[in-house]
Amino acid sequence: MSFQGLHIMPENEWDEFYSQLKEPLPVVFRITGYKSQAQELLKIIRTQFFNMIGKFTSSSGLLGTGESTSIMSDTKLSDQLNQSSANKDQSATDSTVSAKGDTTEQEVKKDSDADSKEGLLRENIKPPRCLSWYPDELAWQVDLSRKAVRSEDILNKFHRFLVCETEIGNISRQEAVSMIPPLVLDIRSNSRVLDMCASPGSKTAQLIEYLHKDESSVPEGFVVANDRDNKRCYLMVHQVKRLSSPCCMIVNHDAAFFPKLQSTLDSEKPQALLFDRVLADVPCSGDGTIRKNIDVWKKWTPNTGYGLHGLQSKILKRGLELLEVGGRLVYSTCSMHPAEDEAVVAEILRQSQGSVEMVDVSASLPGLKYAPGLSKWRLMTKKGEWIHSIEDVPLHMKSQITKSMFPPTAEEAERFKLHRCIRVLPHQQDTGGFFIAVLQKIQPLPWSREARLAKGSEGKTSPEEESGNVDDGMGDTPAASETSGAACDPVQPLPENRKRKGMTEEGPQPQKQPFKGYKEDPFLFLQPEDPVWAPVRDFYGLGEDFPVRQLLYRSEQGPKRSLYFVSKALANIVENNRDKVRFVNMGVKTLSRSPSPVVPECDFRLAQECMGSLRDLFAKRRMFITAHDAIVILSQESPFFCKLSPSTQEVIAKTDPGSVVFTFRPSESDSEPNCEVTFCGWRGRTSVRSFVPRFEREHYLRLFGKDLHQINEEVCQQKKAKEEAKTAANNLGNLVDGELSPEVSDDDMSGPAVTGSASVTKDDDEQCFPEESDSVNDEILKEDKDCPGIDGTLTSAIKESSSDQ
Repeated sequence: MSFQGLHIMPENEWDEFYSQLKEPLPVVFRITGYKSQAQELLKIIRTQFFNMIGKFTSSSGLLGTGESTSIMSDTKLSDQLNQSSANKDQSATDSTVSAKGDTTEQEVKKDSDADSKEGLLRENIKPPRCLSWYPDELAWQVDLSRKAVRSEDILNKFHRFLVCETEIGNISRQEAVSMIPPLVLDIRSNSRVLDMCASPGSKTAQLIEYLHKDESSVPEGFVVANDRDNKRCYLMVHQVKRLSSPCCMIVNHDAAFFPKLQSTLDSEKPQALLFDRVLADVPCSGDGTIRKNIDVWKKWTPNTGYGLHGLQSKILKRGLELLEVGGRLVYSTCSMHPAEDEAVVAEILRQSQGSVEMVDVSASLPGLKYAPGLSKWRLMTKKGEWIHSIEDVPLHMKSQITKSMFPPTAEEAERFKLHRCIRVLPHQQDTGGFFIAVLQKIQPLPWSREARLAKGSEGKTSPEEESGNVDDGMGDTPAASETSGAACDPVQPLPENRKRKGMTEEGPQPQKQPFKGYKEDPFLFLQPEDPVWAPVRDFYGLGEDFPVRQLLYRSEQGPKRSLYFVSKALANIVENNRDKVRFVNMGVKTLSRSPSPVVPECDFRLAQECMGSLRDLFAKRRMFITAHDAIVILSQESPFFCKLSPSTQEVIAKTDPGSVVFTFRPSESDSEPNCEVTFCGWRGRTSVRSFVPRFEREHYLRLFGKDLHQINEEVCQQKKAKEEAKTAANNLGNLVDGELSPEVSDDDMSGPAVTGSASVTKDDDEQCFPEESDSVNDEILKEDKDCPGIDGTLTSAIKESSSDQ
């Protein structure tokens, strides 16, 4: 095979490598590290799920091969699980003995077969393992098959948990090797990051996560996520919006010709915007995904990656042009072929003439098993013939195989330090195949304007200048001029009256592709004098320092339906690059138009999406509540004020009706959960309610130790019991000629009317359930009509959630 002859691993590892390719990939997920609730979520995962999953595993071999840290490394937890396993074995033995005396031989045989199959299934369930190279134990690997998930209730519940938390951005299900490039990019809160080929967005979400490590404020930095395919950009929107960040924008461009953006962030006049972090996860043949993509087995050939070498070189080169001096670029592929990996990196290092160097990041990945980069390799034709140099390339393949695909010379290999590249092979830690190279720009590129000015007195002309491929820092220049990405021969000047089509005085221009996609509505920014702003500012108590010019809307005509908040840097980029960039999506929804007769002075209510980053700006409408209050508000449809704690009732009495922010902060007397929980809601005339999507509601209740599905079942049982009691009462009334029994009077059926006053005492608490009173139900319905955004009851939402999962 081609890979066996490439010597990408020692010969004695080939059988293990090939065998691993046929195995399915394990489930890997990452807990979003920047959210304050990450550690609480990790505690829930350990205690509620991993503990139970561990009971299905045998007590031997729990640590696997030793490359990852299992939850069994916790001695106390291990003892508990071993004791549980022993008790279970003893129970099974006693059950078998009993069965021998009470059942027939056929029944015993049937039970034995069932137990054997169940035992075999449970033996195949491995305990969860922590990825030791990922920080803070926030990445985990679980080996679960579909059959196992269907067979065990706890595993099915764990699967539902992953779906729920993934939907709201607290967990990301992502292949392990895919987490490495953002990790070694070394993102800071003020980093200016470009993700050149971002779709489907899992790495982009990770970049945003690192950008928001300091959750107390909106970061100065930002992420520009780009993809060439317009449809894939929209697929990425959902992935990115889960994190509710005002510091990310999605754009649609060819990465090889990504424009040099302009900004006034650092000066009054527009200047070229350079990035200090660039991720180039380039298109590739994908042979490293062979474990999850069965089509690779059918379609892959030795020549598959050759046609992508040139595009990969162009994207890498353009990424370095957009990188500021001192910045870091990560080049990655999910391919194991050196023509797509080391060959591309070596060619760019060759062209950069010492202005770019490889970075050793081995210290940043403790515990990760990988092979160093290659400095020698060979190529293969489609017929299986080996090629060692450009001179050996058959005539019919000279257009496919170029000189830059072959390994560097011995002197170049020593200078380039290709051994610092990272090659992750599937058999090393049960992953997919991946390649990562970390590059740092230490001085201006030799073909850049800065380099030309520095050597201007020498009067020399570089090949890039002669070919017109000079990046002047302001315009849209091509990243390379030939398909292979290698340095091209000087272009001979044409007579003045004879110029090639598509040529300009600055050189060849990239041919524009016809735009195929959805035409976006404009991104327009709100101005302080806009009539919409004054009512919003006064109602929410926003000061003059509120960055109103960072609120954008999309409807050029008609009323403004929603206002989105973006960071200062992204607003600046939009204003200075409207005609240069195709913007697809940005910002986090902050205010949504929902007129209500309860609040005639303001037509906009707060959106839950902005609570993570902007909650501190709405101090006037913020209420600090207890854990009990949070559970009541999140688990009930529209609880009356009397259901809340006295301290919260006092705050509510001082707050006008309308949109509010509920915040729980742990204290000595109210310490669980040990994290802040903030969500938006509504203060009505007599009751309150939350405006939280169903998955997020389930997440918050889980932090408070409550299960939303269990709450729903209890509510259904209560309603069923009351309906049965009412039916019984009616039947009893019919037996006494239509008169109600003395035990069930009209007053008992209707219950007391509740006014919702905050002065209701604790003794009246039992009389405040909405379902106890028809008059109360009428009040709820009346208030629901006045409350914006009501789209159904909590019970129906829970049922819908259950069916979706």
